[in-house]
Amino acid sequence: MKTPAEVLKTAKGLVDMYGPHFVLLGERDGQQVYEFVLPEDEKTGFPFLYLYEKGQPSLEVTGFEALEIIRSFGAE
Repeated sequence: MKTPAEVLKTAKGLVDMYGPHFVLLGERDGQQVYEFVLPEDEKTGFPFLYLYEKGQPSLEVTGFEALEIIRSFGAE
């Protein structure tokens, strides 16, 4: 899977630190939802999600909203 350039641009800080590690969770409300995968030994709080619709800038979502989006895909 090739991560869209807009998602890489929005997640530039994380990509610069850890590399481009994304998982496509699926599509929601016409947007592709990408999750940034941190290294297993990294301690962090909320996940980082990126909502992408072709031709539009991507949007970073974290916090409780990110958890709600992940749950909507059936993940716990």
